Amino acid sequence: MPADRFPAPKGLPVVGHLHQIARAGLVGHLLAVAREFPGGVFQLKFGSRVGIFVTDPDVVAALSDERRFRKMPGPGLRVVRRFAGDGLFTAFSDEPNWGKAHRILLPAFSQRAMRGIC
Repeated sequence: MPADRFPAPKGLPVVGHLHQIARAGLVGHLLAVAREFPGGVFQLKFGSRVGIFVTDPDVVAALSDERRFRKMPGPGLRVVRRFAGDGLFTAFSDEPNWGKAHRILLPAFSQRAMRGIC
């Protein structure tokens, strides 16, 4: 779906929604916009960049399903990889060191851990 298909609050030409953030800070602004768009997906424009935000738990779960995606470090991380090796951020998803780091860190970032239950 093209980025201009997602709902968005009214913005200004050129700056988009940048002028709205200063009032409540970025997190406060995102929470307010999320309440405006209960469908769970919205977009904000920051100058020439568009950010898509997802707040519906079911959509977040689908987007976070690692079986559907392949991790590929971008050009900047590929440069870091030359001297840092293949770690959590610099490895491709099919490399052993990425899998090892991912399995070690995964429990700390589960929903249960984030709620402070563990």
